[in-house]
Amino acid sequence: MAGLLNDCILRRLNNQQDIAAVEQFWGCPVAGFSTFGELFGININQTLTAIFFFDVAQGQAFSDAFLDYFPAHYGNFQNYFTLVRLARVELLVEIRARAANQLTDRFADMANLSEEVEAMAVHARQERAQRKLKKQLQAITASLHEGVLLVDAEGRIIFANPSAGHLLEQPALPLLALDEVMKLIVHDEAVPFAQGPFRTVIESGASNFADDCFVALADGRRLNVAYTASALEDGGELRAVVISFRSIETLKEAQRQALQSSHLASIGQLAAGIAHEINTPIQYVGDNLHFIIDSFGDIAATLTALRRDQATAGANEAIEMMCAERAIDDLLEEVPLAASQSLDGIRHVAHIVKSMKEFSHPGTGVKVPTDINSQIRTTMTISRSEWREVAHVETDLADDLPSIPCFPTDINQLLLNLVVNAAQAIGAQKRASPGHIGITTRRLAGHVEIRISDDGPAFPKRSATGSSIPSSPPRKSARAPGKAWRSRATWSKANTAAPLRST
Repeated sequence: MAGLLNDCILRRLNNQQDIAAVEQFWGCPVAGFSTFGELFGININQTLTAIFFFDVAQGQAFSDAFLDYFPAHYGNFQNYFTLVRLARVELLVEIRARAANQLTDRFADMANLSEEVEAMAVHARQERAQRKLKKQLQAITASLHEGVLLVDAEGRIIFANPSAGHLLEQPALPLLALDEVMKLIVHDEAVPFAQGPFRTVIESGASNFADDCFVALADGRRLNVAYTASALEDGGELRAVVISFRSIETLKEAQRQALQSSHLASIGQLAAGIAHEINTPIQYVGDNLHFIIDSFGDIAATLTALRRDQATAGANEAIEMMCAERAIDDLLEEVPLAASQSLDGIRHVAHIVKSMKEFSHPGTGVKVPTDINSQIRTTMTISRSEWREVAHVETDLADDLPSIPCFPTDINQLLLNLVVNAAQAIGAQKRASPGHIGITTRRLAGHVEIRISDDGPAFPKRSATGSSIPSSPPRKSARAPGKAWRSRATWSKANTAAPLRST
């Protein structure tokens, strides 16, 4: 069989020449329609009226451009016909619904009805109230900034508000499978609807929510979202799940910027303290060097006088007198001490500078084996200006700690936040005697434990009951805003547990 033509086309093909040119009609989108009415779906004529064949010699390969592409063209037209039918059905349904609603409203407004008809009028009023409520709910969901999806037990999207289409970049969501649009990422893997928590919500009836998670979109991108999923009951059975979600990427970016700003402010405050720490040893190094220079002037003058007077009588008495006048004995004792103190000061400065370089190293962006004890010592060195005046720091660091893979810069920042927060909380009490900050490390099975304690004010109960660093500062301190919040972000990045205890 070579082809099918409907009767409308055959009426226009009156001779053999026109039939030979049938392929030309395929380039025209209205070739298969008798009227523009058919094109717009008012009436469609697909009546089979002609079948024609080609005679091909035996063994000869047959090829015809029209026939070769006929299946593809036919499929395209079938798709078009289907879409037109659907559009027509939707239009007819809308017209019928509007007509029925108008009749129902007229009937609901009628008065002085008989007893038999009154029940029908009550039903009409209830139906009108339901339509009004439905419109109100649609208006509410359309105005929500959050995306709202209603998904049935098979994973098909029944309803989606405009925000959902905008967030998922899918303008037509209803009737699509949720897996075609997005999949929740669990443990770094995209989970299908049937195996994920949304399906579990329908089965169990228990709500599910997440403040910070990712979904995989159809184009392969990952969207950072927060969501709440609740079961929808229909006829006493749980048949669907309502998913309300919003993008938190803007919030996360703002948090990152706030964290960076806070980090810079903390570094600035720390730098001022380090400058003070460096200034102290530099000051006594300078004083000692001035003392050494002045002392050597006296020693040089004494030696010059000795050379001049060594041959004269009574030289011993003169030497003793000059040594006494210039306190040579004291100088011989104090100059080496001053030089030793200067060397200690230089070593102290070098240690501070080395610790600061280690602390401020930007890192490689990947976890590297790290000596935790070394990080603690570095942190204590550069934070000394914060705790020196208000507390004694006692460290008990285990010697058998292995190097553990982590982000050294983040661990340093975390330790600094906790130590400075403890010191400032102790300082805020204005004690007569210094407080105490203790830092211990222990090797556990598969873990390294860092325990930081202090005798400052206790955590508020609402902060101490959690299993991680609280999201708000645990102590009120004008000098330490956000320390605990930054600590929580660092623990999260390091994939580390941080239990709190308050006594």
